[in-house]
Amino acid sequence: MKFSILSGAYVNAGDFLIVDRTIQLLKNVYPDCEIIIYERRKNLENDLKEINKSDALILAGGPAYLPNVYPETIPLVDDLDRITTKIVAIGLGWYGKNTSNKYIYEEYKFSESTKKLFNRIIKDSGYLTCRDWYSVRALRANGINNAIMTGCPAWYNLEYIDKSEIRENISMPIKKICISDPANIKNFEQALKVVEYVKQKFTQANISFVFHRIEKNDEIHKNLKQKLEEIGIKIVNISNSVDGFSVYDDCDLHIGYRVHAHIYNLSNRNISILIEEDGRGAGVNQALGLTTITAYEDNATKIFDKSIFGKIYRLFERKILKIGVYKNNPYILEQLEDAFNMLIKNDFSIYKTAFFNMQMYYKIMENHIKNILKN
Repeated sequence: MKFSILSGAYVNAGDFLIVDRTIQLLKNVYPDCEIIIYERRKNLENDLKEINKSDALILAGGPAYLPNVYPETIPLVDDLDRITTKIVAIGLGWYGKNTSNKYIYEEYKFSESTKKLFNRIIKDSGYLTCRDWYSVRALRANGINNAIMTGCPAWYNLEYIDKSEIRENISMPIKKICISDPANIKNFEQALKVVEYVKQKFTQANISFVFHRIEKNDEIHKNLKQKLEEIGIKIVNISNSVDGFSVYDDCDLHIGYRVHAHIYNLSNRNISILIEEDGRGAGVNQALGLTTITAYEDNATKIFDKSIFGKIYRLFERKILKIGVYKNNPYILEQLEDAFNMLIKNDFSIYKTAFFNMQMYYKIMENHIKNILKN
């Protein structure tokens, strides 16, 4: 059998992890399957003949439940009927700025062409699969009820899937800490404060700051790196591949902003605290029952809701957030301290719940993959 995977992995390490884990999940069920990777941002016209020979065209993880995903983000082909193999989703997600009911039910709206793609996937496989419950909710808010929760494919390291305890050889007291970088540049100054806090709290630990995405000639990241090096922090850049995630393998504690750093560490049964930058991080922690700490102030993304600029803001919100309409959480360090105290007092038992939830959702994910060829 043969599967074609549409990959969103270009620079960000997390996207490479999604694809790698998707392949592992497919190979676990179909050991002899052939897998061909295509870039999801490219038109598939030139590859359509080969793709139609596949048993399925798979959209593998990542934020694909976007308001205008087809054809703006994932162009596929102009006429979906020309894709004659089935189209299947594996653990896709939304990309919301916050998780308020108003935003999900009133503002997060799919275009008609996007709904056409989603309905095609439902026709081919029976339902859409989601990486978190907010994604399920966003779909239902748009009238799409055929959705199930499987978690993200990156959740599942098959080596640890049956483990429900924290990794045995984690050092106590903590010796190795990895801090992952913010995706939003508005959180860079906050990240420096987090680094300083961690240095003061864990004085005997070796601390690395891990960049998941650095573009060429990126002056903003270069400036952050310089400031980190000045205070003696080791820099690790894992952009452009999945291999760099190995920096976390012997990590006693991950803390930071990257959702897939959080996911990778949890999948390896490491201790991880995510600072949520948007609805993606919120979705992971809500689904797994973990502590919520946001990088942004609670009402920061609602600044223009009642102003005459509201409609303009919603049209350009992602660009506006990058250039300045954003308020950092002023209590981030206090909340981190509370989180650490809670974890220590409860002997990290909260992670047992998270690992159990991962195991439960894995069964649903595995069953979905087994059903790819049945529908």
